Amino acid sequence: CIMNPNEDFLGAYREVTGRLKKRFLRKTSASQASEELSGLGRRLNEQGAHPYAAFFSQAAARCEKEEGNEQREAEALTEAARRYMTSVRDAKRLGTLHYQEDLVSAVQCFKEAVGRYLAQGQKTLAASLYLELADVLSCELERSREAVPFYEETVELLRRNTTELLHVMGKLATCHVNSSDLESALTWFIEMLTIIDDCSKPPDGTTEERAVEVFGPLGDVMRRCEISVILLVLILKPLNYNTSSKSKYADIFDKYRNWDPLSLQTPVNYISDDIFMLLNAVILAGEAKDLQALRELQKDLWPLMSAEQNHLMQVLLETAYT
Repeated sequence: CIMNPNEDFLGAYREVTGRLKKRFLRKTSASQASEELSGLGRRLNEQGAHPYAAFFSQAAARCEKEEGNEQREAEALTEAARRYMTSVRDAKRLGTLHYQEDLVSAVQCFKEAVGRYLAQGQKTLAASLYLELADVLSCELERSREAVPFYEETVELLRRNTTELLHVMGKLATCHVNSSDLESALTWFIEMLTIIDDCSKPPDGTTEERAVEVFGPLGDVMRRCEISVILLVLILKPLNYNTSSKSKYADIFDKYRNWDPLSLQTPVNYISDDIFMLLNAVILAGEAKDLQALRELQKDLWPLMSAEQNHLMQVLLETAYT
């Protein structure tokens, strides 16, 4: 970063904080100091001196804390977190690995900002910050393991918002796949399916067996989860998936095993007939450890599945004989 040599930012910082210490002699409010420090931070940020700009945002946050203004303190901490993270992005883009200190500072500022929002009962804002942090760690910095706890915190804060909850759970499952923690990925996919089932239950008192029909975004999520669960179960081979247990994945496998290929249609509407029939064949080939059949099925499924699912299919091929 390049700072304007004609501006003495450190001197300005000392002057502002010095006036704060002498408030009993001169009337200087913490809110006024916060505004001055924020202005200095903006100028530094415009010059690309992001870590120094973040430092001034933190100083402004301390002023707001002294004034008892939790909202503005949280906003200043969020600003500091984002400025530190911008510095991290710049360092990564330039190929330097010397950004750990700024990353630690960014994470700490995000955490503090979340704490202030939670103290005010603003769970949605708190969740959005944890999600922002987790997305940067996972998607931009390729630190999936470090992103997991922040996605988990987001999940807990969004329990009453089904659409957003499923969205974040999907990201959490992806983190586990990227980290090769397939057991945890399976757990989250199963939980997502359970939530969708609860949303799709018939009204109380209904006894008729209903067709498996899930539409719209929920159908898209259910399709992703069901395909991923089939592949993960075949890879992990949990003890009870092919028994009479009432596990969620046992129910899924039974649905495919009990399907009659001579019937005119498949039993679900959220997976196309082609994919359903191919998955049925994958289950049979996977359980039989028929590597040649799995290779042929991989070719057919490749254009129909996501990159993540194709990765799991490749893992299945590599573990078919174990």
